[in-house]
Amino acid sequence: MTTTNALEKNKTLVHKFFLAYQSGQFDQIVAPMCLFRSTLQPETAVFSQAAAQWRAAFANGRFQLNTLIAEENKVAAHWHFTGTHQGSWPQATTSGQRVSLAGITIFEVSSQHITAVTEIADRLTLWEQLGLLPANPHIPATQEITPPHYLEESLRAKNGGFAFNIQNPLDDCTLIGIPSFRVDNEAISNDKITLITMNGGIRPAAAVSASSPLHIPANTTLRLQVHAHKLATGPHTLELVLELAELAATTTISFQGNIE
Repeated sequence: MTTTNALEKNKTLVHKFFLAYQSGQFDQIVAPMCLFRSTLQPETAVFSQAAAQWRAAFANGRFQLNTLIAEENKVAAHWHFTGTHQGSWPQATTSGQRVSLAGITIFEVSSQHITAVTEIADRLTLWEQLGLLPANPHIPATQEITPPHYLEESLRAKNGGFAFNIQNPLDDCTLIGIPSFRVDNEAISNDKITLITMNGGIRPAAAVSASSPLHIPANTTLRLQVHAHKLATGPHTLELVLELAELAATTTISFQGNIE
């Protein structure tokens, strides 16, 4: 039976895996002959080769890690990926299209290295975005944007409350509301949240609406300062729901942060 400490170490290893994606430096995390299986490709491959091919095909790629669950020597990760198709990929020629898809990956861990990776990703959505499938005429077209995501390691205790950043990586977007915000499953009201833009602009979250929106330019960060809600030292789970004018439905940012 795997101990709680060992399970946490396995989860930490997988978290490091997703952080390493930006640099592609997996040597200290993934075993040299780690096998990779995915619904996005027909054959089993060596992970290092598959990862290099994917990173070359989808520039500006970023994984948002939503959930990690560990049991025995396996860790399941639920993630959301965004990127731009700017390189060769077996199923599609370069299109320049932005892509957004979700998936679940099962990691097998042995001797503090990942030895096998099994990925179950939304192939239908990806193929449709790359033009490999005809568009469904019964589904109305909506403006496609990449929503903001949590900026890793930005959660900090501050002035009797706490603060963190969300980043808008690829597209301009327009915030028209924050319908819900929960910390460790406790609801936080909008009147406790202040929004701070990169140019120093300050807006109470409760004052943001469709008639008084907040523009968030691409490649910028937005700081959320939460007042009168002190977080204890240690890990916390946060869920932020945003209402963006460009999207027909709300977008949810779920993440884990740590107060030191």
